[in-house]
Amino acid sequence: MNETPKRRGRPKGSSSFVKMNLKHLVSQLGKNANIMVSKKHLDQLEELDMFEYPIDEAAKPPKEPEEKIQFSINTFND
Repeated sequence: MNETPKRRGRPKGSSSFVKMNLKHLVSQLGKNANIMVSKKHLDQLEELDMFEYPIDEAAKPPKEPEEKIQFSINTFND
């Protein structure tokens, strides 16, 4: 039997994030650029009263009306 453990997921010490200077980012993208930010990160900033982000209605997917199901209830008396 093979006794070496199977390794899964992200390797130890690796990271999905990179620190970047905001000045450099703005110079590359411009002040009005839309960027992806973690919702969890924004929620943490809101909890600390450090940031309140406006919800961009244009960025949200359009909400489609729900389909209504027609039904009727029949009662049978014995």
